[in-house]
Formats: sequence, C-alpha cells, structure tokens
Amino acid sequence: MAGELEGRVRDVAHGGDSVVETAEGIVMTRGALPGERVRLRTGKRRGGVRRAELLEVLEASPERRDPACALADRCGGCPLMALAPDAQLALKRRRLEGAVGDGPAPAVEMTPAPATLGYRGRARLAFDTRGGRRTLGYHAAASRKLVDVPSCPILEPALDRALSEVRVALLPTLAGRGELSLGSGSQGRAVVHVRSDEAQPADLYGAAEGLVERGAVAGAALAIAGAAPARFGEPRQQTCAPDGTALWAAPDGFAQANPAVNRDLVAAALELSEAEGATVLELYAGHGNFTAGLAARARKLSVVESDRAAADACRNNLASLGLSKRARVRCDPADVVGSTRGPVDVILLDPPRTGAREALPGIIGRKPRRIVYVSCDPATLRRDLAPLREAGYRVGAVRGFGMFPHTPHVEAVVRLAR
Repeated sequence: MAGELEGRVRDVAHGGDSVVETAEGIVMTRGALPGERVRLRTGKRRGGVRRAELLEVLEASPERRDPACALADRCGGCPLMALAPDAQLALKRRRLEGAVGDGPAPAVEMTPAPATLGYRGRARLAFDTRGGRRTLGYHAAASRKLVDVPSCPILEPALDRALSEVRVALLPTLAGRGELSLGSGSQGRAVVHVRSDEAQPADLYGAAEGLVERGAVAGAALAIAGAAPARFGEPRQQTCAPDGTALWAAPDGFAQANPAVNRDLVAAALELSEAEGATVLELYAGHGNFTAGLAARARKLSVVESDRAAADACRNNLASLGLSKRARVRCDPADVVGSTRGPVDVILLDPPRTGAREALPGIIGRKPRRIVYVSCDPATLRRDLAPLREAGYRVGAVRGFGMFPHTPHVEAVVRLAR
C-alpha cells in the first residue's frame, strides 16, 4: 500500500535512480541528490525493488542547481542535471573506485567534459503517432511513456537544428511507432536514421529526400519493416581521431556520443597500450575508434568485430587512411580470441555494457603482457577484473571520463599488466 516516508539519499544508481535509506529499508526514487533528506510517497514493488514518488526535498544538497532544461524532471535522459558538474564528476569517480577497489589499484584520474551543454553528437529518440497524437522525444524515467522534446540543450547545435527540421518535415508523415536517431555527419551537418517495424507512408521517403536536397541534413536512411534501408545523401556518421582524422560509422551503428571526450578517451587508450612496435589484438573494435591509432603504431595488429556493418566500416576507414596492410580485420565474435594462434603483447578491448565475460578465457589464455580495458559500465568492469586478477594481472592505471554530463554514466580506461 502507498504511504509516506522520509529518508536520506545515500547514492545515485547507474540508471539514475536515487537510493534512499528510510526506516523501512531502501527505497528507490527519481530526482533526489546524494545527501538530501526527502519525503516520499511509496508505491508498488517492481522487480523486487520498492519504488517511491519524490514529494518534497526537506534538506537540499548544497550542490543542487536549477536544471538547464525545463523537461529535466520529466525526461529520463539527464537525471543529474540538478547536480553541480564537479559533484557529478565526484560521483563518477566513486563509482569507478568501487569497480577497481577489490584489489591493488592506483588512484582514479578523472577527465571532465569540456562542455556540459551542446555536447552530444549522437542521440536516439522514439516516435509514437497512435491515439491522435504525434510525439517525438525521449522516454520518461523508468517508463515507456514518451516525453515530447521540441528542443534538447545537450545536443550539438547542428543536431538540435536537425531535430527541429525533422519535427516539421518527417513527424507529420510517420506512422505507428519507431526510433529516430540523429548523428554527426559530413560538413558539420547532422544525419538522421529512421527505423520502424511498421509500414510507413510513401510521403516519408519524399520528405526525407527533401531534407537532404535543401541541405537541412547531410544524409538520411530509412529502415522500414525489415526492408533494406533507403538512403539519401551521405547518411554515415562521422567521428574524429585525436589527430583530427575523419572516421566513418554506419548510419545507425554505434559511435561515442561526446566527440570531444572521445578524443581524450582514444588518446588515453593508445598511450596506455604502449603499442609501438608491439603485436596487438583488438576486440570489439566497432568502426575503428581505436583501430587507426593502433595500426599506425603496432608492428602487427589483429582486429575482431562481430557486427558485419561495423567490421566493413573499420576496413573502409583503414583503407581511406592507407593503413589496410597494417591490420587484419575479422568479423567474428570476441570469444574467437582463444582459437587464434601466436604470441601477443597487448590486447585492447572495448566491450558493450554487458562486458567481456565470453572473451575472458581466451584473453587469459593468450597471456598478453598488457591488457587495456575500455569500459562503459563499472558493474561489469568490476566483474571482469576479478578473473583477470586471479590470472595474475594487476591494475596499473585507471582513467575515468565524464563522457555523459548530467548522467551517472562514466567511461573508463584500465590498464592491467602481468
């Protein structure tokens, strides 16, 4: 039954929920900050977790700020927008310290984002046109409900302009439900990718072509009802290496959302890998975020990526940079590392949020001198470090990156050595 409780916020969980200590145990809510005393209305348990609605902040954190977005309390995208940037970075540092703290480890070095607004070069929104309404935006916190987003202050200006263009040109033609992604394209313009399992009106294709023809976006791709994508203009996403070299990802492929911080992330991973003159194996390579830098340094580089489109993009990027002969790209699952032969000096891996559990036996079996683990989830990082430590590896460096301001998410680069 619903009732009211008071409690103190202990922490913010990975997904942005506030962890509140009350007289009746731990309760999860949204919108409260660490250290605050709050009044809650409790609700039903979901997934074994007792949840509550935040009614009032009785004692506010000195780090609380007015959010820069009027939708911050409704949209699920920026749960920490009311927390001062330095306090956000401190929270991320604590999360990383908890992830690497089960054994000997150096101090965590944190790199903040140079900007907390206008930083995102990639965003995934959803649309829903059922029930007589046309909504395009982000999901509300812990909900399938969509919050309509006319403009988003964390998007790069080119993407925010594209969002406005898309709302005018594409939203009136969309049908049913689906996803709409925005990414950074060529010549400083955005690219748009629409995906839906439902058939769409023919007008959508003309509207997408018109967006490209008048220069509102660099390219558009429509993947509708399982058909091959229809493409207009140049819909690939463009990213940059630390030296400014342009790399390309598939229209709806993964690319880091914060270009400025990604350059710092790549530079740190390359530094810690010490790949100069070494035999290197890269796992979960994607479109080659780290590959080009490794290929330019390593004596021999083997690259593994399971997604066909991403592996093709990686090969194309190497070819455009004249590095094809310096790396071999395989489209295989990461666990094939155990079946490959020959000594290896360095293994660099950048797994998805689920971690690298399936690849760890092969990594350990290859006995590299150094392992550079790029992580986007402290929980799976902590899990994966345990067997590596048991195999005789020790953490020698931990670098954290505030890739996503206003969220609890943190990127990390960890170097281990035997």
